[in-house]
Amino acid sequence: MVSAQGANYPSEIHDDQLVGERTHLPVRDVIKFEAYGWLYTDDLAVSMGGFASSTNDPVVGYPDSQHPNIPANRYLNVHFSPSGNSETLSIGHLDVNISPYERVMGPADNPTVVFSVHGRWDPAGPGDTNYNFEMMIDTFGNVSLGSASSSQAQIALEGNHIKLLMEQHTLDGTGS
Repeated sequence: MVSAQGANYPSEIHDDQLVGERTHLPVRDVIKFEAYGWLYTDDLAVSMGGFASSTNDPVVGYPDSQHPNIPANRYLNVHFSPSGNSETLSIGHLDVNISPYERVMGPADNPTVVFSVHGRWDPAGPGDTNYNFEMMIDTFGNVSLGSASSSQAQIALEGNHIKLLMEQHTLDGTGS
């Protein structure tokens, strides 16, 4: 199950007030869950789509508005969903919760929206894990990884997505 809250940054400025051409972010996998077991292999993912400013132009604001310090040409509007590339969830269990932090990181000319991602993953076969990490997305749609923890999975940035890998063990305790 994917319970995700997307982001509309900056929330103080309406879409019709955004400055500059919007760059479409095609739907793509941004979080991948892979478990290699001795009986089953799980390959699940969460995808993201939306639009971003994708500009390095000088920051533009509205000095006479209620939010004069909010850049109107640095924006990110994204949504998350289960990936169409995922295998069926019928034999494994995945809970993903995604929500943005209240504040963005970085300077006004290069803001990054930070999301808290956490949940439980129980792939087919022995082993399961709780996980928690920060996913950061800039106004170009690039994904990076902040702090991360999991009891059994390895969490790493791989290209432009975050990968959780669990190598399941056989019933006698040896590797897959």
